[in-house]
Amino acid sequence: MVFGKNFDGNGGNVLRQRHLTNTVGLSKHCSVDPTLFRFKNAALNKPALQISTYSSGTASKAVDGNKNPRFVDGSCMHTWWKEGLPLYQWWMVDLEREYRIDSVNITNRLHAAKRQRDFDIFVSLNGTFVDDDHMTDDSLCIHVSGGMGGGETRTFTCRTPVFGQFVQVYMETFDKRNMNICEVTVEGNR
Repeated sequence: MVFGKNFDGNGGNVLRQRHLTNTVGLSKHCSVDPTLFRFKNAALNKPALQISTYSSGTASKAVDGNKNPRFVDGSCMHTWWKEGLPLYQWWMVDLEREYRIDSVNITNRLHAAKRQRDFDIFVSLNGTFVDDDHMTDDSLCIHVSGGMGGGETRTFTCRTPVFGQFVQVYMETFDKRNMNICEVTVEGNR
């Protein structure tokens, strides 16, 4: 099939379809452009969870489409470390179907930006955790060494594209810090 443009009598575009046949009468099939199934944000408004919540910093704030990096404006998630909780923090989104994930974009909080550092991004087909509340190492998208700037949005590209439905940001916090993320977007193909 070949797609082209014709013009109708009113000057508007009309999709024209032609079927090509080779010399022996067999149809030739067109391949589908994989970018047609590309998505920019599979996480938008999807269900999200986190290990704990401080104040109004619920997990859903990281997938609400608002990249405002100011926690006081109500646009960021915020975990809360306190005595008796484990020395790690995590946040997770359920994409509600399987995707091939290429990268994850994270917008960091403007103030207290140093908290978001040295973390892992996991992608999994199920939301099952191992003993320390992170997904298995075979579902690791990328390990991030170092930190992010205040209010910075950074793209983290998976080592290889990963198939999964759940995306988790996991951070060991032996220094008892909280996790703050203002927006997460997930990119790839269906």
